[in-house]
Amino acid sequence: MAKSRSLPTVTEYDSLLVSTTDPSMIFLGTQHGLFESVDGGRSWNPAGLDGEAVTSLSQIGKTILAGGDGLFASSTNEGETWQHLHPRGLPSEQIDALAADSDRSIVYVAVVGWGLYRSTDRARSFRAVSHLVGPAIRALALTAKHILAGDVANGVYVSSNGLEWQHTAHGMVMALAVSGENQQHVLAASWGIARSSDGGRLWTTTLHSHALFGAVAWAPGNSSLAYAVGDNHSFWRSSDGGVHWSRRSTG
Repeated sequence: MAKSRSLPTVTEYDSLLVSTTDPSMIFLGTQHGLFESVDGGRSWNPAGLDGEAVTSLSQIGKTILAGGDGLFASSTNEGETWQHLHPRGLPSEQIDALAADSDRSIVYVAVVGWGLYRSTDRARSFRAVSHLVGPAIRALALTAKHILAGDVANGVYVSSNGLEWQHTAHGMVMALAVSGENQQHVLAASWGIARSSDGGRLWTTTLHSHALFGAVAWAPGNSSLAYAVGDNHSFWRSSDGGVHWSRRSTG
């Protein structure tokens, strides 16, 4: 696939991940594989997992994790090569969502039809946390003390243990992102972008749109920089922590 000067021409944009070493390096998961930009989203190249639905991306240390429909894979060389994972204790590789915490070597995954699973050894093995996490969970994110889940029908849920959940927002949620610098700052992708400054309990829409947004991400180490992608082939950037957004490309 040729290099694109705008967003790749695919049907859905499902996940974003910004490199921990370079805030201009961004990975974009789609229904047709993974793409990479090294110039802050101005141009894109295929980055592996061709033909796979990459609906979730996260990182633990130098390892990138990718999840999706029948997909659970990792890369230790910034997406140059990928290894498909079959960890102990995970009943399926049908991954609805995943999120990782590098500091604690913890990974959570929502498995289609099975619920929420947790790993404490960097995704080598998993144990069930709850089978009550519903089939409409599309996004997971972690703070130091809480798990956030985004539901495509019912909004945002927050939990301290994965068993008991507080419903904090209604509506469709396609993606969640927690700032690594200030974990009280959370972004949610829906019909535009919403922002929370209290860990996901209260929300304000900061980017209004008639287009559905499928992906949003913070730049690690920079609490001001965030990116988002709309299904109308638009790529957006915020330099003030998700309060204001500027459109970078139109596809």
